[in-house]
Amino acid sequence: MKKNFLFALLIINCFFVYSENTIIKDFLGKWKIDKVFSIDKDYFCLEDFTETDAQKFKNKTIEYSQNKIIINNDSVLIKKFDEFVFSNEELKEYTSGSIYEGYSFSDLGITNTNKIRFIAAQPMENLSTEFAFGCFFYQINKNELLIHYRGYFFHAFRVIDE
Repeated sequence: MKKNFLFALLIINCFFVYSENTIIKDFLGKWKIDKVFSIDKDYFCLEDFTETDAQKFKNKTIEYSQNKIIINNDSVLIKKFDEFVFSNEELKEYTSGSIYEGYSFSDLGITNTNKIRFIAAQPMENLSTEFAFGCFFYQINKNELLIHYRGYFFHAFRVIDE
């Protein structure tokens, strides 16, 4: 009996250690970008990326796999994905800065949840994730993402292969 208890305790501890280091990767797959928007023009720190540049991503497909992000036949190798979960208040606090008050779920057009997942991909290469499209995104639900890139948001929906 004591052996069974110790074995069960060991299994439970292994599960918790594993689950702490593992995120649910239900965002893997293909996504099609259908909308591009910004919240506040004062948020743009990089003026070399214009609204015209942002609109070029509309109707593009982006694919997330275990170790890379693919868009337009270009890919970025990914070391790992980090996950953060925010409430509305936590998101506003997390996104506030010296030039911007932060944004909320309603600013992003999200009305049907009280928590949102933020995923940050860490590229293997020595390129700045700031310039790697698709490395930062919010997962609204299993079928919707909001990719954040250089002051713009790109709404994407899951592509179901037939």
